[in-house]
Amino acid sequence: MSGSGQVELPYISAELPGVGGVLKSTPEHFVVEEIPLYAPSGDGPHLYLTVRRQGLTTRQMVDELAKAYDVPAASIGYSGLKDKEALTTQTFSLATNMDDQEARGRSVGAAWELLSLSRHRNKLKVGHLLGNRFTIILSGPNGSISEAKAIAEKLRSEGVLNYFGAQRFGKDGDNMALGLKFLKSGRKARSWKDKFLLSSLQSFIYNHYLGERVNRGLFPVVMTGDICKKYETGGIFTSENGQAETARFRQGELSHTGPIFGAKTKRAEGEAGEFEVSILAGLGLSEEEMAGAGSGDRRINRLLVPDLSVEEVAEGFCFSFALPKGAYATSVLREFIKGEQPAAAGD
Repeated sequence: MSGSGQVELPYISAELPGVGGVLKSTPEHFVVEEIPLYAPSGDGPHLYLTVRRQGLTTRQMVDELAKAYDVPAASIGYSGLKDKEALTTQTFSLATNMDDQEARGRSVGAAWELLSLSRHRNKLKVGHLLGNRFTIILSGPNGSISEAKAIAEKLRSEGVLNYFGAQRFGKDGDNMALGLKFLKSGRKARSWKDKFLLSSLQSFIYNHYLGERVNRGLFPVVMTGDICKKYETGGIFTSENGQAETARFRQGELSHTGPIFGAKTKRAEGEAGEFEVSILAGLGLSEEEMAGAGSGDRRINRLLVPDLSVEEVAEGFCFSFALPKGAYATSVLREFIKGEQPAAAGD
């Protein structure tokens, strides 16, 4: 297996022309707001700060808060990483007994501002999040608003391919190759960087799997043996009747899932399982080798975007939509731009 993480991947709206344009011409054109999993209770040992930041990675924001509130960085929690070059609203938890008045007085930063504070019983941890809401301006499109609206209608109807975004693979797209080299070395991942590189390799393989599923005409169908996930309840099950589950897929009740190959990845069965193993073998890898990449997981293959909207504004087109945690806004916007995507700056 060779190449970078930035490979050509198929579109769900391939029959519709793209509108071009530029993402993130300024950070204010990429607005991200967290959708919390729960509201803070109002009491407890953890101070919850909701801040708006710009030009800082999540980890840099943690360092800013550690200095401002005189607490160890390790005691600060957050629910997920966010882009640096964006205007982001994000909540952090700090283990401190500082009273609210003093906490407000220390909320000073050149690149961030405090929006609200409260308290809760537990530290925020990665995954304590429902999703994110995005408001994004695409600058300088060369297509028409009617063309953009046609794509939006297609995506509202059929969903979006849940690719990992280009930022997952690094500025030059070489994280996957570095992750493969590390995997082949047989060493154990100990640092955050080692684990991230292996995760980039897993993400590349997943993107390749999903792209091949589209190319082979297998995206709109559920195969026997596919591991599926229900949208409403989150319930996971193995498909025993592909035809019946395909009908439910097309009604928007569920989606098939794809493998994040690792030591504990739940395996698909039957024809779906054979397809997944063939994708890995085609890249010159085996399930045994991928056990060294981490525990593994399953990832939902289709995102539903019923609230996706696009309007014409002075700078170009303004998009608004919400996505579940772990999904990338660029996977939605690529369907509109349909061209080489620069790797968006991120954490």
